[in-house]
Amino acid sequence: MRYLSDTAMAKKIDELSIKEIGIPSVVLMERAAMAVAACVCKNTPSQNKILVLCGNGNNGADGIATARMLKEMGYHVDVMLMCGEKGSKEFDIQLNIANKIGVSFVNEALCAYETIIDAIFGIGLSRSIEGRIAEIINAVNATLCKVFAIDVPSGISADGIRISDVIMRADYTVTFGTNKLGLVIGKNAEYAGEIIVADIGFPKAVMDYVCGDYFYYEDSEVKGIIPRRRPDTNKGSYGKVLAVCGSYNMAGAALLCAKAAYKSGAGMVKVISHSSNRNIIQTALPEGLFDSYDDNMDISLSKGIEFADTIIIGPGLGTDEMSLSVLEYVVKNSKCNIIVDADGINILAMLLKNDNEKGKSLMAQLDGRCIITPHVVEMARLTDKEKKEVKSNLSDIAIEVAKEYNIVVVQKDSRSIVSDGERMYVNISGNNGMATAGSGDVLSGIIGAFVAQGKSLFEGACAGCFVHGLSGDDYALRHNRYSLTASDLIDSLENIL
Repeated sequence: MRYLSDTAMAKKIDELSIKEIGIPSVVLMERAAMAVAACVCKNTPSQNKILVLCGNGNNGADGIATARMLKEMGYHVDVMLMCGEKGSKEFDIQLNIANKIGVSFVNEALCAYETIIDAIFGIGLSRSIEGRIAEIINAVNATLCKVFAIDVPSGISADGIRISDVIMRADYTVTFGTNKLGLVIGKNAEYAGEIIVADIGFPKAVMDYVCGDYFYYEDSEVKGIIPRRRPDTNKGSYGKVLAVCGSYNMAGAALLCAKAAYKSGAGMVKVISHSSNRNIIQTALPEGLFDSYDDNMDISLSKGIEFADTIIIGPGLGTDEMSLSVLEYVVKNSKCNIIVDADGINILAMLLKNDNEKGKSLMAQLDGRCIITPHVVEMARLTDKEKKEVKSNLSDIAIEVAKEYNIVVVQKDSRSIVSDGERMYVNISGNNGMATAGSGDVLSGIIGAFVAQGKSLFEGACAGCFVHGLSGDDYALRHNRYSLTASDLIDSLENIL
């Protein structure tokens, strides 16, 4: 588990480390500059001319300190002050040191340099970038220079909210203590390049206190978060998953969901779908049990609920009256954990909009035992918000909905967010090849299997998103992103698990 912080958290870590723990700010700054200099040395030929673009805050101070260190290492490095020679206390200290050891300050054309270090604005930026600084950033972005950003590329908010149309495009971002939310979610993330999280001496106790509930996983952690397989077990030991999926002649979603659940370790999987899908599902998934809801709905659903440890409902289900009846029956008559996906979410959204009392009643029955997995449009329907508003506030809305209904929300996007209303996980595995039909059905199957095997709702959702993304990365590494299909994700689970 690796921590994430937003602007307020990052400032709090800084403040507690300096004021409460007593680590001098210049000590932290020296270590930050050492980390940036080390990254530049590792990735820049020694003959390259380096220009450090510095604002007059602490980010600029980090830049001046970095320039001084690179000069001492023998690099040709110049500094361009973007906001004058008066700034924060730390800026003044670093400027004074740099002047005494002969760091070169210039105001010349960018074409003279092969490497740029961006130390203009840090996490504190709260306005759009304009004027001369905007012109310089745009000019840098138009060059072939290799760009290193200090803490965040200038123009990016650590909160993941777009505050500027002008953003420095970095090849490397060296950020301090924790990764930043704004570096991993939303469109801003594409400007960060390779992210290096540098340990500059923030105490672990401080980071635990401030960021303990905001985190992500790295590839090496997969073994520790997936369900364990024990020696003395049988198929009943690994959970029974019921997939209530698929409407008339819509077998694909049900099949993908059920197959993913099996491939993720579920002991038994039963599909309840429209009778028209029987032959396809039973032929393609001989391991699975099958029943149909359109023949004897109450009987088939009752038997399915009795069978299940975990229920997945919604993929390919449709939103007609029969689908509504199926969802209502399952929610009202089951007691186990439920993953509601796709059309299941759309039905809930329709009820909340058209019959709010009934919708609220159904949501109340999911209290404490439900994961919903909406993409941006489905969340917009569920919350009656504009798609643009949801897209711009993914984390806040996920937390808000999770807290309101006491459920776990998996807000699917290029970087999916999982929240139970208090904790927040951001999934950084996966790639754009996974933007393909059926990918979400596979995710529901993986999550359902993990929950059936004993993971809590929140843990199962986090682990499911992570493994789902790793499967996409595995396929892209072995083949490519263009030809990736949902079925390929299921096949790649073998290589991850």
